Amino acid sequence: MLGRVRIGFAAVCVSVLSVLPASAEKVSIPFVRYESNEKYVSTGAQWGWTTNFQSAAAEEGGKFSQAGLLSGELLLPKGTGPFPVVILMHGCGGLDVTARKWADIWTKHLAKSRIGTLVLDSFSTRGVKSTCGAPDAHWSRRRVDDAYSALDWLTARPDVRTDQVFVMGRSNGGRAVLNALQSIYSTMRKNRFAGGLSLYPHCLARKDDYFYAPILLLAAELDDANPSALCRELGDKKRPANHPELTVKIYPQVRHGFDDGSPHRTFNGWRLGGDPTAAADARLQASEFLARRGALTP
Repeated sequence: MLGRVRIGFAAVCVSVLSVLPASAEKVSIPFVRYESNEKYVSTGAQWGWTTNFQSAAAEEGGKFSQAGLLSGELLLPKGTGPFPVVILMHGCGGLDVTARKWADIWTKHLAKSRIGTLVLDSFSTRGVKSTCGAPDAHWSRRRVDDAYSALDWLTARPDVRTDQVFVMGRSNGGRAVLNALQSIYSTMRKNRFAGGLSLYPHCLARKDDYFYAPILLLAAELDDANPSALCRELGDKKRPANHPELTVKIYPQVRHGFDDGSPHRTFNGWRLGGDPTAAADARLQASEFLARRGALTP
């Protein structure tokens, strides 16, 4: 069993408030049309390969547009940068109440180590409400280009450490992280991520994947939305000694969304809910992962 973490409430409040940014900067990020996708569009369009911002999927009302803007909220630590930044990617329900609470939890945690966050909204400007269920795989590939568009935008800023931009996602966002860091993208994109953190993603057909950057994958044993056994297979795969770190940890007796502080409930037939002990350990694992990558400051 994971050890319980007990910290004085007042001490936590003082620590967090001393490093949190005053407010989030609402930003618009141009969607980048990656022409390198073109060779895969004809054979993989059903899986989300496209060069377009809107690609006439049912979830976006059948609308088509080549260009568009993604919305986001950028929070950087106080003081002068440049700072490491973690891009936070929501799940299949978009930036709903639960996803916003999740993003707030992680933003506050990362701010204690002077790491900024960019909460990236893949759905609002496309008119998408939900991609839960059958569309999940398609949108986890579509959102790869959102992540790289955000990466390109961040690396153009002088207050961001260009070698310390990470991507982190929950559920569908976690699946997008696994897609984004596949080895194929190491030569397809101008900028590359320093690493990825994938929380309770769907690991279907992932067992034989290779990645160009380190990954921390945290899954839930009782996840009936995204079965953890598939993620275990991904972690058990033998890879070359020079392959980047791929750490898979499965928390026993917890459910999908264990880190989001939400009550236990049923959504779309799936049982979801937070677990304080697993959530505390997930934050510890994330901090240690980022420290190994050189992102933490004393």
